[in-house]
Amino acid sequence: MIPKKIYYAWFGRKKIPDKIKKNIATWKQMNPDYEVIQINETRKDLFNYEDYRFAIKAYQAEKWAYVSDVARLSAIYKQGGIYLDTDVVALKSFDDILDNDEIWAKENSYTINTGLFFAAKQYSPNIENILKRYKSLDFDVTNLAKISTVTIVSQYFWNKGLSTNNTNIQRIENSLIYPTYFFAPVHYWGGGRITKESYTVHQYAASWLTSDKSFRTFIRNGVRRLFNQSVLRHEWISRYVAERKYR
Repeated sequence: MIPKKIYYAWFGRKKIPDKIKKNIATWKQMNPDYEVIQINETRKDLFNYEDYRFAIKAYQAEKWAYVSDVARLSAIYKQGGIYLDTDVVALKSFDDILDNDEIWAKENSYTINTGLFFAAKQYSPNIENILKRYKSLDFDVTNLAKISTVTIVSQYFWNKGLSTNNTNIQRIENSLIYPTYFFAPVHYWGGGRITKESYTVHQYAASWLTSDKSFRTFIRNGVRRLFNQSVLRHEWISRYVAERKYR
């Protein structure tokens, strides 16, 4: 059984904003008997960023999200439990899904995002393999898309047979891969809806929005939304994109 522990990462030693505290409060409200644990610079029992060249460079560049990408994997590997990003709101209890070895959440039909929700028992072989990838990976601030957790983890599971089906829960060995409507019902490009199956909603810090109100930006965002909606609705499109992105 996955331990009743919820982890989040907070690096940089800044004060936690009230909005994030409210998000964390929903985790406790929906899961009152869970332990909520912060991963930070002082918790070297959970994660020592100096063990990873990738994390050292990301920390020096103050790219905290990329430090968190490795930290969350390390903490769950060492102790087991659940990881949530700080812009995640819990909608209901996680109790009914803890009787599994591993749970991973899709961000769209062909990508997995560990920031949405992921959970595992202690000493997961999959997490160990992904951490080995980080051991050999260099941090390149000019090439952030290719070294994001979404790219690295999705590629790992794509090579193990990740399906582009976004309707059913997929089992890969001892891992369950959940479709978007469970942990990412509201999409980062806009759209989507919360359903009765949704456990969390990821706010994405409104990352799809921009202060640029130009016509070009309006068209670009519209095209992106139409494309991503097509990827979710038509499996052949997502398979085509994934085969070229992760081959």
